[in-house]
Amino acid sequence: MHGFANPARFLRIARWLMPLCMGAGNVVAAAALGWGLFEAPAERLQGETVRIVYLHVPAAWLGMAGWMGIAAASFSAADQHAGAAVPLFWLDGAVAGKRGV
Repeated sequence: MHGFANPARFLRIARWLMPLCMGAGNVVAAAALGWGLFEAPAERLQGETVRIVYLHVPAAWLGMAGWMGIAAASFSAADQHAGAAVPLFWLDGAVAGKRGV
């Protein structure tokens, strides 16, 4: 494990491993979203409308976590970086809000 403490060795492996992991993550995320929206069984009382929870809840959690990260960065030396993250989480909050927060 100490061999990866050398940035040159770590980056040599990370350069080819990162696109592989990103592609696998995108495939899994798309499959999970597709299953949640189209294949999940309807709920007994709410019927088909409950499926939006599979999109709305993760979007709301991501938005809340992002805003907490921005708030934490605003109190530290990373204040410049906090401002750069605002548009991304504003968009995510709009997605969650449009779905019925």
